[in-house]
Amino acid sequence: MKLQSYISKFKYGRLNKYIYGGAHDAIIGEWIRWWITDTIKGKKGIIHSIINPAMEAKYRGQKYHADVLFAEHVEKKDKGPDVNGIKRDFFRIVGVAEIENNNRIETLKRKVNSLYAYEKCRDKNRRIKFPDLDFTILCTYYLEDSNKQHEIPVIINYIKAISKKSKLKWVFYVLNKAHIDEDYFFRVTGYAVDSLRKSFYYGRSFFGKTRYYIIYRGKEQH
Repeated sequence: MKLQSYISKFKYGRLNKYIYGGAHDAIIGEWIRWWITDTIKGKKGIIHSIINPAMEAKYRGQKYHADVLFAEHVEKKDKGPDVNGIKRDFFRIVGVAEIENNNRIETLKRKVNSLYAYEKCRDKNRRIKFPDLDFTILCTYYLEDSNKQHEIPVIINYIKAISKKSKLKWVFYVLNKAHIDEDYFFRVTGYAVDSLRKSFYYGRSFFGKTRYYIIYRGKEQH
């Protein structure tokens, strides 16, 4: 899998037109659309599927629940009999993603640990639970003029340290969220949030100038 060419197909611009508020679920939805539609566009015979939310991973006494598992179809000559008239399909799980709007350093580090758990966790028979796992995605956003932008290298270095113990490709995808003016608020009139405001409103989510970093075995890939 050429991961960089896949990641470059993520169409964050679709988030800009209709989405208001934090957009957490909408961002998850775009990563789902990216996997099941954008990555296989023009490719015949390839089927991608999604598990959302991800099944649980247990590692070192902790339980983890990522947002998305990415799966790809596997052709098997002997599929066995249909079950109640339903054809059997076989998939292998190749990727896992965490989408996190809280960009505090400690929160993002916990999400990196969660992704690592999916590589290392085992089933009841002590077998690796996700043996075909190939990549992870951690996606977050920062306000474009926020002083927290300088914290991005801290997360990159943390991923680098974890990736030295990992066989996976690690993607850190950073959305930049723009400040917006009063014209881009969604209002619901007649809804009194408090005595001073007669409507509630959410700001529209504008994303631009995205950056992503692909890390493998402690090094950024270019």
